[in-house]
Amino acid sequence: MIDREKRDLLAAILRHLCSGQISNAEFESCEGKLESNDPGIWPILNAAWQLYDLGEISGVGPTEAYEPVVARWILFLKSDLAYEWPEEAPLKLLWFYALRLASFGYFGRRPTFKSCGGDESVWPFFRGEDLEAANANPPYLARRGDV
Repeated sequence: MIDREKRDLLAAILRHLCSGQISNAEFESCEGKLESNDPGIWPILNAAWQLYDLGEISGVGPTEAYEPVVARWILFLKSDLAYEWPEEAPLKLLWFYALRLASFGYFGRRPTFKSCGGDESVWPFFRGEDLEAANANPPYLARRGDV
């Protein structure tokens, strides 16, 4: 079930976060506004929390290396595609965060999806073709013949 309202809200919040218009603390305070049954909301929100280390950062977005990644998340949120990845096991995520926190972010890799048939390099899209199709009709800054 796609929750267009919550997807659009998360896309807007991510855009503000990446452009430095809101701090990471302000971003985290939006969590309650994003409660939804859409299975694509929580994994993207969870991944976005990993853009920053501990402490509040305001007025600056994540490093340039993350910009294409976050742009892909926003592109997915603006699409009408269902989130097809399997649900992440809470225990694996707990171990990941504990290791990351204990090492101040030095150790710990986000758990990956093994043998589910998707292409992790295009996450949250499931297939490269889905990403290509979404890129062919971008929701922002698209050139239109009628302009």
